[in-house]
Amino acid sequence: MTAHSGAMPLVSVVMSCYNAERWVSEAIDSVLGQSMPDFEFIVLDDGSTDNTARILEERAARDGRIIVVRKPNTGLGDSLNQGIARARGEWIARLDADDVCERERLARQLEAARRDGAVVFVGSGLKLIDEHGRVFATHRYPTSHRRLVTHLRHVMKFPPHSSALVRTEALRRAGGYRTRIRRAQDWDLWLRLSALGRLTCVDAPLVRIRKHSSQVSHEEGGRRQLTDCRLGLVSDCIRRLGGADPVDASEEVYITFRTWLEARLVAVGLYRLEDLGQRAAATGSVLRAGAALLRQPLDGIRLLWARWTGERLALRLAREWLYDHSTTKPNWSDQGRRTDQ
Repeated sequence: MTAHSGAMPLVSVVMSCYNAERWVSEAIDSVLGQSMPDFEFIVLDDGSTDNTARILEERAARDGRIIVVRKPNTGLGDSLNQGIARARGEWIARLDADDVCERERLARQLEAARRDGAVVFVGSGLKLIDEHGRVFATHRYPTSHRRLVTHLRHVMKFPPHSSALVRTEALRRAGGYRTRIRRAQDWDLWLRLSALGRLTCVDAPLVRIRKHSSQVSHEEGGRRQLTDCRLGLVSDCIRRLGGADPVDASEEVYITFRTWLEARLVAVGLYRLEDLGQRAAATGSVLRAGAALLRQPLDGIRLLWARWTGERLALRLAREWLYDHSTTKPNWSDQGRRTDQ
């Protein structure tokens, strides 16, 4: 591990790397080039087997703000939790090793955070880049807390993980990343964080998010990503309905919950809709995508409606779980109705 000075930084940038030699130098350069220099940069090498460790040590030797932590491969969530535990900054900024920050990212996000002392999360817009760094799309997101929470709860577009600036105290109070949720762990964390303070977003695209074929979100054709996202969503609804969170329960209860949820997602056709959406997107053409959706018109309409208005499945599944697995049958009252608003 590389030593750091005793001064307390304002921001701790936390990045986890696994076999990231192709793009990690560009990611590091984008952090070191920030216009706001008051930060430490905690980089965790999650058991890489390529040249990542050598690159990190060479970069740390040239800039004392870089703190390199080498560790066995335990996955993204556990690595980030270790970074959070070491962080000394008032704020923690996230960045993935294949993404890039714009020069004003930290300064612009801190400016937004200072406008409201209750803010615990600041996201930003993004530019999508390909494997060669070429921009092919720009996305912007809501800036109000209410709309951001709505987007979280209904699986609508939300600022990317690599754009997050989070108040360290709130992040630790939320419990950090839950390692049982190995994909979409950020979505689950933001849901829990939203109960502790306000979310906001800078409209400008302050990060560049790289799209490439080796991303972990493609695991099992995206099925693991979809499942883990709904684990976070349904457990959030269960908590808001007053139930015990099954993701935090014993291993037996958690496995039962996960198996039950996967079966329900099959029964309601969510995996089928996701497959249809991926096939349509892979055509690379709006017309061909439309033709693909028309070949399964009912599913196509369901998919487009969910993408436009958001998904309303989580609350129904939470109620089913509580009804089937609670020792006393719940009385939903007005609280249950409000959770889907």
